Amino acid sequence: MACDDHVNSEELRVKIDQKLKELNDDYAVERRSALKEIILDVLPEKTFMDFMAFKGKVGGQHKFPRVLKGKMLEDWQNFTGTKKTVS
Repeated sequence: MACDDHVNSEELRVKIDQKLKELNDDYAVERRSALKEIILDVLPEKTFMDFMAFKGKVGGQHKFPRVLKGKMLEDWQNFTGTKKTVS
């Protein structure tokens, strides 16, 4: 999540998770079965903007994806230094 204000990431994670359960029955069902853990990292907005610039996707027509997978996920993890290695 992009936020330049100081926020409690755990409190924000719980509130977002709860609200999504209220708004979306499918999400609530998945949270009881398949989605066991929700992870939320709060990063400065500049991190997201810098990543999009790194990918050559600057401007109003380019938006940060809602879901990261495959090459885009790998690029994001490398960019932010969050890539986990399997031992």
